Amino acid sequence: MVFAVAPDGSAREKCPITKPMIDLHCHILPGIDDGATDLSISLEMARMSVADGVSALACTPHILPGLYHNSGPQIRQATEQLQHALDEQDIPLQLVTGADVHIAPDFVAGLKSGHLLTLADSRYVLVEPPHHVAPVRLEDLFFELLLADYVPILTHPERLTWIKQNYSIIQKMAQAGVWMQLTAGSLTGAFGRGPLYWAERMLDEGIVHILASDAHNTKHRPPNLSEGRNAAAKRLGDDEAEHLVATRPQGIISNELPSSLPMPGARDVSAGTAIDETGSGTLVGNHRTDDGKSSPGLDRTRPGGLRRLTDRLQRLFQIVLVLVVFAGSLAGCGASSNRSLETGLTPQAQKENAGRSTKTNRSSTQSAKVADAFTSVSTPGSTAYKIGPQDVLEISVFKVPDLNRQVQVADSGTVNLPLVGEIQAAGKTAQQMERDLTAKLGAKYLQNPQVTVYIKEYNSQRMTVEGSVKKPGIYPLRGKTSLLQSIAMAGGLAESASSDDLVIVRTLNGKRSAAKFDISEIRAGKLKDPVIMPGDLIIVSSSGVKAVFKGILKVVPLGSFLLLL
Repeated sequence: MVFAVAPDGSAREKCPITKPMIDLHCHILPGIDDGATDLSISLEMARMSVADGVSALACTPHILPGLYHNSGPQIRQATEQLQHALDEQDIPLQLVTGADVHIAPDFVAGLKSGHLLTLADSRYVLVEPPHHVAPVRLEDLFFELLLADYVPILTHPERLTWIKQNYSIIQKMAQAGVWMQLTAGSLTGAFGRGPLYWAERMLDEGIVHILASDAHNTKHRPPNLSEGRNAAAKRLGDDEAEHLVATRPQGIISNELPSSLPMPGARDVSAGTAIDETGSGTLVGNHRTDDGKSSPGLDRTRPGGLRRLTDRLQRLFQIVLVLVVFAGSLAGCGASSNRSLETGLTPQAQKENAGRSTKTNRSSTQSAKVADAFTSVSTPGSTAYKIGPQDVLEISVFKVPDLNRQVQVADSGTVNLPLVGEIQAAGKTAQQMERDLTAKLGAKYLQNPQVTVYIKEYNSQRMTVEGSVKKPGIYPLRGKTSLLQSIAMAGGLAESASSDDLVIVRTLNGKRSAAKFDISEIRAGKLKDPVIMPGDLIIVSSSGVKAVFKGILKVVPLGSFLLLL
């Protein structure tokens, strides 16, 4: 059992913490604001923080013109001096610079000049509004910070006396990309019933990003981050509690993009746990898929013979499965090597084919129809292409250059943009994204915005090339890719390949369809080179393989055949 020392000298039980905590709001610097009055208090606060489970702490004194005339250079010097004192006392606490910056004119200019400080020189900055009066231009200030590529963090909104009348403003700012920081003591009731209510409500709604102690001394406002963390864990679960005090704070210190960090989720009241509103349930940025190196059903990480055997079996299984499903259609290829599998054609194409003669020109016409049927507008490079994770987007807003940027879609399918905050991108076309962004920007911030979304890189889509090619495997579709280009990506045809016996297997509207092509006719310009769609399986047969498989399938059940492999 782990215990920490309470301010009264007694021991209090701590819940297990899997990661060291990071406290990003603490008035520990001696004698420069209303926090620690001298070095001895600072050292004691540091000891209490370490005992509480904190490994890193941001020194965030007030910067308030007219009362606390602190500046960036002064805070940096004081932080270095305190770190030296901690090292001499063997107190294992890492300090980083920061400030609790009150609203003042020229906020952005102050940050760029270094007079005001962000947290650990990152893009994230603590912003403290007036405690008793709601600022008239509060949203405008955060708008300017977001446009300047800063991520403002509103400090302890649950303790503001005007939150009840203006809570909708807090919600809108959170949706626009402003982060929220709660005080740990608010969740324990240390500041009264009002802050406790608002703190729990904000947690339940999934708009709280970090938890901090906002400690000022060792008695009345002591470092107590673990108590707040434990309260959050009881409400949202251990995972989200850890994100509040470890994962996101570490991301802030490392200056990571908000989109690369796990976002808070709304509370599932029935289960008492947090719901990941992205629907992914994964840590964005931490569990990123290695592009092109890992895919379901093809584990390239297994060593030696087991890996090769597994890959071989899986490739053979795919070939056999396709041949079994479409054995009847393949069996009818007989007189014409160019005859298509009718399941690959649209009903209209099938109807047209039914009325044609059985001569050689009919075969060529059918093959051309198949190529047209398998050239879909939903491929990379077309207007109907659906955006996916890892795609790179270029977003521009006419005459608002501060909003122009290049972003990569996170694994969760979202992007994070100034003013609009986190928005779903996966599953939408570029035009749909343009409409969504236009509506969000025009609803509040801009008049008649003109938004353009361009898909710069297609990284989310894959195809599989199997059979008699030199380099079978799974390949990314980063643009409009034809069948011949796909074969070239796989190293070209192997010596044993049959150029007139290639099958494309595709899933359309939940139904598996296939079509057969003659590569030599495509190369000769007699047939259209079909466009490959995401998820397509291209199978190139070897000379004589079709007859062998057909013969075996006639006498051996599928299950027995798989055992023979």
